[in-house]
Amino acid sequence: MATDEPPPERKRKLEKITPTVEETSRTLYVLEEGRYVPVKKGSDGGYVSPSACDSDEDVDPVLEEEYHRQLRESDGFDCDLYIPNGSVLPYKCSDHHQDVIGICAKVGLHCYNFQKGSNFQLLRPEKYNSMLTGLVTYFITAHVIDPATNSPFVFQTCVTQASCYYNEDFRIETQTCRIKLETTQGFEVKDENCHGDYEAIDDFYKGDLPEWIPDDALAQSSYKQPEFYEVQESDIRENDWLNLYADYAFFTLWENGLTKLKFATPLEIKKVVVQTRETMKPKEKLKAGNAIFYISFRDCGLTEDHRAVVRRTTDGHPEHLFLEVKCPVADLSSCSIN
Repeated sequence: MATDEPPPERKRKLEKITPTVEETSRTLYVLEEGRYVPVKKGSDGGYVSPSACDSDEDVDPVLEEEYHRQLRESDGFDCDLYIPNGSVLPYKCSDHHQDVIGICAKVGLHCYNFQKGSNFQLLRPEKYNSMLTGLVTYFITAHVIDPATNSPFVFQTCVTQASCYYNEDFRIETQTCRIKLETTQGFEVKDENCHGDYEAIDDFYKGDLPEWIPDDALAQSSYKQPEFYEVQESDIRENDWLNLYADYAFFTLWENGLTKLKFATPLEIKKVVVQTRETMKPKEKLKAGNAIFYISFRDCGLTEDHRAVVRRTTDGHPEHLFLEVKCPVADLSSCSIN
């Protein structure tokens, strides 16, 4: 007899899977393709993925409590469970640094180095938990190394891919940047509201990003334009995070084409000008908490010139750093810093 109803969905059998949590009479969770999925034990002893597990009613209360305990005790970093409609999803990282997780891990480590005066280098991201609450927040665990002592550490950073308020192409904010301790007892208790304090940022660094550096910014004397400093080649070598800013800007161009991004790096920085209203010696302007960077660079694969405006701001809270970028493709032949 003909019917308009679709055939029942077949349950997919998961072969050679060992449950990662203690088996209960209801729902188990196993790691599959980089994330944890709910499963049930079938009559043949194997594990199947039931469509009924898509509802909250089928979540085992013991596992749900374990899920929330892991989130609470690790600040969202070490939760290895997934429950339907849960706010945090766990993932394993890929083997490259050019995706958004790699960029966010580098920015988080840059914030740590910037505030601590250290020079830790990223080895590889290990895993991340993503939380979608209107914005996308990543709780990233990565392996880093201190090149001074060749000592490895596990690093954790919480970074939000924030909404673009003005004319920027991309905006990210760090909320947590720390070396992971063996236990959570050594962590400082943070305010419940760990988001950025935008009111604390100087008004000069709010609103639309500049289109580009003013044409006469470098033509006039440093006395008339004390807020600008043309970065020297030695400065670029000593401050390798400037390459991160170029990578960050270039990522906004090829976010949906990571293959192109991979073969176009490393980038070659041509010129950098920093602008800040903080009172300091010219070379020290690179260390200003609030600054605007005008960067011209060339990619190694596409042989194109690019320019980027990157704005770095802080709100005075530890572990907080805001980066906004605008990166139009342009011919730099008429630019004042080409």
